[in-house]
Amino acid sequence: MRLQANYDRKVPNVILKLLKKRGIDNVNDFLSEDLKQLPNLTGLKDLEKSSDRVIQAIKNQEKIAIYGDYDVDGTTSCALLFHFFKSIQVEVKCIQPSRFIEGYGIHPPTIDQAIKENIKVLITVDCGITNNETADYARERGLDLIITDHHKDAREEMPNAYAVVNPNRRDEDLNSPMVSLAGVAVAFCLSWKIKNELEKQAQSVPSLYPLLQFV
Repeated sequence: MRLQANYDRKVPNVILKLLKKRGIDNVNDFLSEDLKQLPNLTGLKDLEKSSDRVIQAIKNQEKIAIYGDYDVDGTTSCALLFHFFKSIQVEVKCIQPSRFIEGYGIHPPTIDQAIKENIKVLITVDCGITNNETADYARERGLDLIITDHHKDAREEMPNAYAVVNPNRRDEDLNSPMVSLAGVAVAFCLSWKIKNELEKQAQSVPSLYPLLQFV
């Protein structure tokens, strides 16, 4: 079967061939921007807890920061959340580590720096699920660390963070279509949940469609 693409913009043949090799015949469904076709993105564990804490921080004018790895997934995740918060007129700080100094993941010096800058809520994107020691340190220092990640939950225990949002955490449904989400898509889930909760409180929130370019 030859893949077809019925878009205003042309999908390059190399993309069509790649999708076909992965068993995807309907490129229109695969590349659809119809949010109604997506699975329930707001049902992940700790997502509501994370959303509630972020909204509380906004109302109390507490400083919020986003921490993401320096790779493509981490960078797009940071950009997505930055633009989401900007759209609701909330200023956030983006933090990305040095590839050559900190390396992957989040480490205690970042917690120290966040506290020094009076940050109360630190959201990781695309990292954190294996940084148990950092989660413990953040809790000891009184910083609410919200981990959003998509990597495998591989340690003996999950990090004892304020919240852990990850479709691949040990107590999620590993047969769910959510397990294939990239870190940036998990960040999108958090944005969507915050939007839903704010709207329940009669607050107008702009469309999330502009964020799909990052996802």
